[in-house]
Amino acid sequence: MTARRDETMATRAWLRLMACHNLIETRLRRKLRARFGLSLAWFDILAQIDRPPAEPTLGELSERVLATKANITELVGKIAAAGLIARRKSARDARVVHVRLTAKGKRALSAMLAAHRAWLAEAMAALAPAELAALDHALSRLRAGLKSPSPGSAP
Repeated sequence: MTARRDETMATRAWLRLMACHNLIETRLRRKLRARFGLSLAWFDILAQIDRPPAEPTLGELSERVLATKANITELVGKIAAAGLIARRKSARDARVVHVRLTAKGKRALSAMLAAHRAWLAEAMAALAPAELAALDHALSRLRAGLKSPSPGSAP
């Protein structure tokens, strides 16, 4: 009976986690569009370009945002046309394209990151600071457990 109860609790926790994720993501999408006229996908790409290592390739960027290289190539083209990023071909291999934020992109991302942080704090406001710290700790442990191989799994 205990194993079944554990499975039920795991399922309930998963469903609540996904519901919260979906609600927060929907809120962020709406707010980014309303305030900055940009999609969450554009924001994600700009934020990933901004983190080290500098000037990622399109392949590295597709891995960071978990999207196909074709989708990234299309989005990067649109974002570059808006003047937020610049592309340059690798000196070593002309097939490789690196991307970086332009000055306009840096200014836009700085404003978006500040708003994004405030919106996340607003979304989590139902939790007391101690509850938020406990949630962060629990999710950190869950993530670490998910990254380690489970017993009996193939490498």
